Amino acid sequence: MPVAIGLLKEITPFNYIFPDGKVPLISIYPCRPNESEPLCFYIDGELLTDIQIEALSFMWLKHNPDKSYEEAYTFIRMGYPIVEEFIRARFTLIHGWYSK
Repeated sequence: MPVAIGLLKEITPFNYIFPDGKVPLISIYPCRPNESEPLCFYIDGELLTDIQIEALSFMWLKHNPDKSYEEAYTFIRMGYPIVEEFIRARFTLIHGWYSK
């Protein structure tokens, strides 16, 4: 069971992967992968189905054609970044915390 959940906006590249609009997150706090990148949340790859991992791998490999499927799989299991602008709200199952 995820500790943090992000709710997708209505139209994002991730809606077909998470049709219920709920994305398991590693943390409710966004971070910046590096200085030139936008704020992101990290998808909790440990909680994804095989189909979701496959879909995210395909998405990642389109932007990284020199990488292998094994590298994509490892990258996703460690936490796939999702830009903050795609998340409309996030919450944790820790009592009393919710954010828009």
